[in-house]
Amino acid sequence: MPNISLIIPNYNNGRYLDDCLKSVLNQTVTDWECIIIDDGSDDDSRAIIEKYCRRDKRFKSVYQSRRGVSAARNVGMDMAAGQWISFLDADDMLLPAAFEIMLHGASMRNADIVEGGTTTVHAEFRLPKLPAVFNPHAVNVLLYENLFTDLPKYCYNVAWTWRRLYRADMVKHIRFPENIEINEDLLWFLDVLAMRPLMVQVNQVVLYHRVWRDSVTRGAGPLGRVDQLLTVIERIDENRALPRYFLNSVIFNLMRCIVDFELNEINVDKSIMAPQLRRRLLAHARHIKMLPRHMRRFARLFLFKQYLLHLVYGHGTD
Repeated sequence: MPNISLIIPNYNNGRYLDDCLKSVLNQTVTDWECIIIDDGSDDDSRAIIEKYCRRDKRFKSVYQSRRGVSAARNVGMDMAAGQWISFLDADDMLLPAAFEIMLHGASMRNADIVEGGTTTVHAEFRLPKLPAVFNPHAVNVLLYENLFTDLPKYCYNVAWTWRRLYRADMVKHIRFPENIEINEDLLWFLDVLAMRPLMVQVNQVVLYHRVWRDSVTRGAGPLGRVDQLLTVIERIDENRALPRYFLNSVIFNLMRCIVDFELNEINVDKSIMAPQLRRRLLAHARHIKMLPRHMRRFARLFLFKQYLLHLVYGHGTD
């Protein structure tokens, strides 16, 4: 039985997949299995996957018709045999000591979940040659003593599943929602948090997160992203397993994501239905009232900006 089961969903990421799998192969911890679920790719992904499977039996491949990243991760979890489960996107890369650092953090506090830091890199980034040296004395571990108070304060992005190790016996039965394409990882992680896990954070970078224009999140289109984000907000709003104040913080951060997506795009999509968007967000007004003052100001400013979009681009479809 491997210690770590790493699950990598892939769809047409052949351009970066070799970098990703090479970073797994270079791990200083060797007791792992890597399950790659190819979700109907039509590029050269299969050839790259098969190359690594022939090279090392710890790599395992699954090929399926296009079903989405959530279905791919669920297949990977069903196959996972490790004591720990981890996720990695096919265009990201692990640092050589990533598993070693996170396992050290978990052992220091007997944690259920341990997360490391990330560094965002540009599309053509190449993994540098780094010394495979791990110094446990250089790793500080932060315990989330009050999970729902501390997590929004210290966690850069709650939704990112791929910079963590999870105890397999705690998460294997929790499914990723297969009818959501954006923030599906956030909805899954909220279900994990409902288990009240002991979670720690290590202060070292373990992963390079690649940002490029044609990734799944950025490729969904402005209108599609807004609609999906609002659906996610509504699902969070219906959650009864987690504290209301924590969910309010998550909803607020998603509203900020909408602003980032819609108002900072180089080309604003003229089909944005601002009146409809404003109505749906105003349905959450009771949460806005419960937010701290600076958050209330932000939420109201966002609604005002949506009204201005409506004035500038016309009524559209209402």
